[in-house]
Amino acid sequence: MRWQEKLFVVFWTAVTIIAIGIMVILYVSLIPHFHEIGNAATALLFLALICAGAVLVAFTYSFIGIALARRKHEHLMSQVITSGEVVAAIVEGNVIHLSAMHEAAKVPSALPAPKEEKPDNTPDEKTILELYDKGLSLRTIATSLGTTYHQVRKVTSHKSA
Repeated sequence: MRWQEKLFVVFWTAVTIIAIGIMVILYVSLIPHFHEIGNAATALLFLALICAGAVLVAFTYSFIGIALARRKHEHLMSQVITSGEVVAAIVEGNVIHLSAMHEAAKVPSALPAPKEEKPDNTPDEKTILELYDKGLSLRTIATSLGTTYHQVRKVTSHKSA
C-alpha cells in the first residue's frame, strides 16, 4: 500500500473513533433523561396519530361528497338526450329542447344596446342661489327642486368661491 492510501485509512479510522467517542459520551449523558425523552417521543407519536386521524376524516368526508355529487350528476345526465349538437331533456314526461332554449337566449351582436336618456332635471342656477340666499338648507333646496344634493352643493360652492 502506498503512503497516501495508508494516510487515508488512518484519517478515516481517527474520524470514526472520535465519532464513536462522541456518541458514547452523548448516550451516557442522556441516560438520566431517558424518561423525559420517552414522554416527548410518546407525545409526538400521539400528535402524529391525531393528525393522521383528522386527515383520514377529512378525506372520507370529501370522498363521500364527491361520490354523492357524481351520483346526482349521473342521475341528471340519465334524463338528457343528445344527438349530435341537439340536446333535449325529459322532465316529468315532457321533452324540453335545451338547444332551442340556448339559441333563443342569445343576444344578436348586430343590434346596438339601447341608450337610456336621462331627463335633464337640472334646475336653473339662479333659482338655487335665490333659495340659498333665503336661508334654506341644501337638502331642502334639493328636495324642493327635484335634484340631487350634490348638484345644489356644486352650484352654491361656486358662489362662495
